[in-house]
Amino acid sequence: MNNVFYESPEYGLLTIDSVYEFYEEPRLFSVSNEVGNIFVVYWASTDEGSDTWFLIPISRDKLYQFEMKQVCIRDVLQYQEKKHFVKLVVPFDESEKTQFEFILANTIQNLIMLPLQGVYISSSPHTTLLESPALVEATHEIHIQKNSKNAQKLYLETVSRIVESFSELYSSLAELFEGGTGLEAVGGRRGSFILSFNAKHSELIDSTLSELFCLIGERENVIPFIEKNNINAPALCELLSRIANSYSNFDLKQNSDSNSLIKISSNDAKYYIKTLNNYVSTIVSSSQVPQANDLKKLFEIVEKLSNGTDLIESELSLTRRQIKYYLHAASTLGFTQSYGSITSLGQEIANASYATRITITARAFQYSHCGWAWIKWSNVSNITELDASTATDFLIKNCSSLSENTAKRRATTLKKWCKTLSDAYTGV
Repeated sequence: MNNVFYESPEYGLLTIDSVYEFYEEPRLFSVSNEVGNIFVVYWASTDEGSDTWFLIPISRDKLYQFEMKQVCIRDVLQYQEKKHFVKLVVPFDESEKTQFEFILANTIQNLIMLPLQGVYISSSPHTTLLESPALVEATHEIHIQKNSKNAQKLYLETVSRIVESFSELYSSLAELFEGGTGLEAVGGRRGSFILSFNAKHSELIDSTLSELFCLIGERENVIPFIEKNNINAPALCELLSRIANSYSNFDLKQNSDSNSLIKISSNDAKYYIKTLNNYVSTIVSSSQVPQANDLKKLFEIVEKLSNGTDLIESELSLTRRQIKYYLHAASTLGFTQSYGSITSLGQEIANASYATRITITARAFQYSHCGWAWIKWSNVSNITELDASTATDFLIKNCSSLSENTAKRRATTLKKWCKTLSDAYTGV
């Protein structure tokens, strides 16, 4: 990247020293000239023919505080040390002249919507010198934006679901490549919706995702690539569905350069939904496979949740880890939400007799994603026709995110549930 930002008779040659925010190109950075004058440069807007930048004089002490995240972005813009800053309108056509205008510092809030108070830079040149684990430099950035003026607003619920789906997809690849390294949120900032995060040793994951979404952008058949690389297809399908349904565009890039790893529009996402839905209906991700063998213990936990009773390890004769497994199993059946809150079906289980609980659970398991995928894979119509002994083969062939040994362990739950529940299934 050329580190020359601008040259003028007033300030001489301004070169970029440190980049703090990057989206397709540097958006917030510091520059200096031959005589040591320092400025913070802030991207204000883009129109059809030019970019608008604010060139803000800053002292070395305040710049250091800014880089150490002791001063937020809004305060650097709003509380300037000089009475004037420079507004630069830089045309895309290099043959046209840059517009150079001095602006009163206390009028900046009339020109742009300032960032929220307390939003700090994502990347600091001093981060590597700090030992504090609280300050982590962002390696990637997610950008979600509406794809047209007629699209609905991007509400927090919408973007959080998209990010959640991407996180599941990314983390499932991390388990395959790097032993479980996930995403660490670093910070967010204004600009449609932008979220910075840290992912260590992500080269293999980035390469896989880049190739996958390149195929998607070219409308190629992605199923062979998904199978070859053990891609979490349910998570991918969920991500594409949420992008399509929100009429938004999703962009993932590395902060180290201007190239996007993932760039997908809602139209591209919509193109694949039907195909992937059909494919996903016969496969499962590890998060959809229960691992809780004792249904009586499962019912006991659901009943305690319904009554607001604490889940105490000694009372349940389970370890904390085993309790998490049972809570997860309850969510796969629809008895609880993914975060542990009881559902109406869970309330019904809590208040029912054991025989009724088994009947309800038989139907819930049949129509859970894992149960229904097993039925479709077995080419039967309901759980009464399932062969419990096929559980291991089903997981090995249809849950690529599980190793063979883990699939064998998880299959014990499916076998026991199948044997217990098949006789109780009523079909209504």
